[in-house]
Amino acid sequence: MSFLNGVDKRSRDIMCKYMTYSVSANLLYPVERCLNFYRAVDYLEIMCLDESFLLSSLLSACCMNDYVMGQSPSALTIRHLRKLLMRLNSQLSNVNSKNIWAVIFTVLTLGNVASVFSDYNAATMHIQGLERIVELHCGKEYLREYPKFHFKIDRLDLSRSVSIGKRPLFRPHSVVPEFSWRPFFAGSNPLPAHLTSALSTPMDTFPKFTVVYNDLRHLTNLINDHIAAGTLMSTEMFHSAIHSIQSRIIYLEGMMEDGVAECLRLGMLACLTTTFRLPGRKMEYTYLKERLRDMLQGVRIPSLGAQRMVFWALMMGIVAVFEADEQWIPHVWSRVVGERMNWEEARKRLRNGIWITCVHDAPAEQVFLKLELRRMEVGKW
Repeated sequence: MSFLNGVDKRSRDIMCKYMTYSVSANLLYPVERCLNFYRAVDYLEIMCLDESFLLSSLLSACCMNDYVMGQSPSALTIRHLRKLLMRLNSQLSNVNSKNIWAVIFTVLTLGNVASVFSDYNAATMHIQGLERIVELHCGKEYLREYPKFHFKIDRLDLSRSVSIGKRPLFRPHSVVPEFSWRPFFAGSNPLPAHLTSALSTPMDTFPKFTVVYNDLRHLTNLINDHIAAGTLMSTEMFHSAIHSIQSRIIYLEGMMEDGVAECLRLGMLACLTTTFRLPGRKMEYTYLKERLRDMLQGVRIPSLGAQRMVFWALMMGIVAVFEADEQWIPHVWSRVVGERMNWEEARKRLRNGIWITCVHDAPAEQVFLKLELRRMEVGKW
């Protein structure tokens, strides 16, 4: 990779490790294995075209390395951050059709780095900056050409929302369609029986919640089908669905008078966060983590259907934000698991709801076996 010739050895080594993880293995965004995004060779070509992409990638790699090591931004990360900010300042003085793609990618990188280090004031400013750039400089065409970056902007917006409990910011009029509660997928309208047996949501809220629940369930089933068949999903359809679903789930904040429904809503947000993951420890989505924990501990479970749906929400929460050894989990686990069952039975229940097999199966199985073994050990609960 000759474009790395001018990069110091430490940064180059970290960069190569980062590219192996994020590009070749599709581990940062695991759903990409079934999406028709550009692949590794295209990414390398892009980095050769503009220094902004190389500087952004170096900063992202060093940021990830700091995160894995559990440390604050290192001197190397700060050095690359300053270089990228200088590059951005020079570009912002003359944004045009030739450099708009590099400007958007640069600001997106800065937002992601701020998010990883939990600096959500900075992340907020970068998202607002992205919205202005898209509105003022025809960024819509760029986002259509590179839908992966549009997906990442929404992913950054989601990270901010579930960390501080605020609604998404990125809604440029030229890109985002009008807000609608109509089903995104025509075939997602019938209400699944497992949902009707679990909820007692007020009628004015129930249709909105069930529509978005069905849409997310339909989308995850499509992902599972494409992965099983080895086929690729349309990125335009995927991104439009994610944006619509994500916005509506967050909009329902405070409208769920039914405790089980609120557990499910928060579990759906947890599911969306699992489309992105860093190596090592889980991301700290503080608001989502605290809110879901409080709901799971206090929710009233009036029926078997409700019990099974809260079990799904707990499992999704453990996969996304909780650790299995947290002290409060055993009590909730004993309430929602009920009778003894093996992993195959549990997986069947989980897959009946909102579930991405290639993302959720492996960590969920590990957690399930660990908690069930602990439940059987005398005195462990």
